Amino acid sequence: MKHPRLSILAWSLYDFANTIFAMNVVSYNFALWITDTHGTDDLAYSLALSISTAVVALAVPLLGAISDRYDRRMPYLRGYTLGCVLFTMLLGTVKHASTALIFFSIANACFQISNIFYNALIPQISTKGRMGRMSGIGTGTGYIGAIIGLIIVKPFKDVGGYQAAFIPTALCLLLFALPCLILIRDPSSGPARVTPRDFVRGWKKVSQTFRDARKYSSFFLLLLSSFLVLNAINTIIAFMSVYAQKVVGFTDENIFFFMIICTLFAVVASFVFGFVSDRLGALRTLKWTLGVWILAVVGGIFATTQAALWMIGPLVGIALAGTWVTSRVVVAELAPRRKTGEFFGLFGLAGRFSAILGPLVWGVTTWLFSSLGVMRYRIALGAMLVFILLGLRILRRVRMPEVENTR
Repeated sequence: MKHPRLSILAWSLYDFANTIFAMNVVSYNFALWITDTHGTDDLAYSLALSISTAVVALAVPLLGAISDRYDRRMPYLRGYTLGCVLFTMLLGTVKHASTALIFFSIANACFQISNIFYNALIPQISTKGRMGRMSGIGTGTGYIGAIIGLIIVKPFKDVGGYQAAFIPTALCLLLFALPCLILIRDPSSGPARVTPRDFVRGWKKVSQTFRDARKYSSFFLLLLSSFLVLNAINTIIAFMSVYAQKVVGFTDENIFFFMIICTLFAVVASFVFGFVSDRLGALRTLKWTLGVWILAVVGGIFATTQAALWMIGPLVGIALAGTWVTSRVVVAELAPRRKTGEFFGLFGLAGRFSAILGPLVWGVTTWLFSSLGVMRYRIALGAMLVFILLGLRILRRVRMPEVENTR
């Protein structure tokens, strides 16, 4: 685009749009609708999350490598965004839990894949020294979208129940994603259609990167750390509303305002973390962010009253914002120019595999300890804490290029 500010606005609005989906569908309404209204076991919801994520995990490194070959992101971003919109709308029409889980799996897969190409646009619309602020603007705008999305959808949910939230959410996703889908242009105008030969070349390129693991050792350490940490984060996001309801007795209204408070703190923290990341370095800032996560999770494990959980909410918002702002900047700074899509694809692979294992660990833990009542949820949250601690330990071994160390 010829106008950088317009491109930044359009790019940020996509974050605004996809966070509406993440909040209204993944974190809030679908989890409660499928487990509470339909009486589906937590394990079934966990399996739906894990299966959809497994598909994404297999696809994103390959698609990232192909997008690097043609230097194009937008056709893939448009296609998968529209797929997410379609199947989210279909969620608003189904009557059977099994069909709903299938549609949710497809919508969630499209959502996750689209985010890979969206994040890979950062180096294209920003400069290296300002990527933290750019990421912070996008993340902050996204959390504003989460709040506005909850407010827009709430009247529909109050009248028609959880399922009534899905069609308005899909329309909001489409509306606010359109500026990015229409206005952002790829630097190359080459072909974007994927052929069988492209899949072969893509696999060869990804395989070569793995063979060159020593050359990119810090990046692969980041992948391992992210895999562990995101096991916890993705699972906490997916089961946050269920935990609040089951453990401390939050009502639906309590959960709604809890989400709002978490998100308000995330909005402010996003812009702060953007500047701090550029100033102190994204890697250092990410380490501090994991420290905040540890405090929040420990607090959640031992929370026995609603008041205690209300106090933990802001920490969750701050930690969540810091994670998304800094992690994609670390990836962008570690990625060679011609491997940006591939590296973001591999980073997405770590996140996707974590979203397979994390929910399964949660679901199996709550099932194994079902005789303990609500204590089973505290034990499951304790398992998430172990993931974060291990991830932080590995992250301390990552070394950034000199560009960050000399800031």
